Amino acid sequence: MTEVKQNLWRSYRGLQFWFCSQQCLDRFISHPGLYVGSPKTGLPEKKRGRVEHKSHRIVFSKSLSDDEAEKLMADLPKMMGIKSLNVSATELLVMYDLMEVSLEDIESQISLSLGGFDSSLIDRVKRSWIHYTEECELDNLAHPSTTRGCH
Repeated sequence: MTEVKQNLWRSYRGLQFWFCSQQCLDRFISHPGLYVGSPKTGLPEKKRGRVEHKSHRIVFSKSLSDDEAEKLMADLPKMMGIKSLNVSATELLVMYDLMEVSLEDIESQISLSLGGFDSSLIDRVKRSWIHYTEECELDNLAHPSTTRGCH
C-alpha cells in the first residue's frame, strides 16, 4: 500500500481532501470546481467522466542528445494525464487529458528534466496562447452554470 504524505491534503468547503501526488494537489488548488460539485449544478465535470484530449508538438531550438530524449521518455509518462508521447532529437509530440494536466505543466516537467529548454520566439508565443486558452477552458469547466451560458 502506498503511503500518503501528510502535506498532500487541503480543506475545501469544510471537507478535507487527500491527494495522491503534488501534481494532483496543485490541480485541485487551481481548479477545485473540476472535482467538487455544487447543489446548483450537481456533479463536477471530472466525476461525470469528462475527458479533454489535447495534442501538441513542442519544437526544441537545439537537438536533444540520446540521454536527454531517454530522460524525457522516462520522466513525462509519470505525470497523470499523459496519454502518448513521442520524442525525437528536435521535437516532442504529446497527447494528454487537460482535465489532469496542462501543456504548461508538461513544459515545467521538461524544464526540470532537462534543466531548461529553448525554443523559437514564435513557438513560445504559440505556447503562451495555448496556456491562456487551456486556462480559460478549465475555468469555464470549473464554474458551470445551470443554463450552460455565460449570462
